Amino acid sequence: MGDALGMLLNDLHRTINRRLHTKTVMAEATAEVVDTVLRWWPDRTMARYAARGEDGPPVLDAISVIGAKVREDLEHRWGTDANTLAAIDALLMPVVVELANLWFSSVEHRIDMRRCMWEARHRANA
Repeated sequence: MGDALGMLLNDLHRTINRRLHTKTVMAEATAEVVDTVLRWWPDRTMARYAARGEDGPPVLDAISVIGAKVREDLEHRWGTDANTLAAIDALLMPVVVELANLWFSSVEHRIDMRRCMWEARHRANA
């Protein structure tokens, strides 16, 4: 996510695709997973964990809950055929983990991610 503040959602999509080495054909699906994770991200809880420097079971539990909520959302919207479930399986937790890595890396990244959360939530409601 670079050093400059002002990251937009499309920049975050590119960052996650680059980190995951996502093939072009999966870039759009990855972006949708990123957006969905951002919509479900418990920013207040995760901010408390980051402020306390917590990195143990509570964080892992939160990541698991985020993954479960996002999976349910994606399955509802995308369906549950075998290919769709395979795509969700391939993308979901890697995206959640990369977003967590960014979140816990710096205050600046948390600020940028909050901006992206706002954008993802407003795009979903548009």
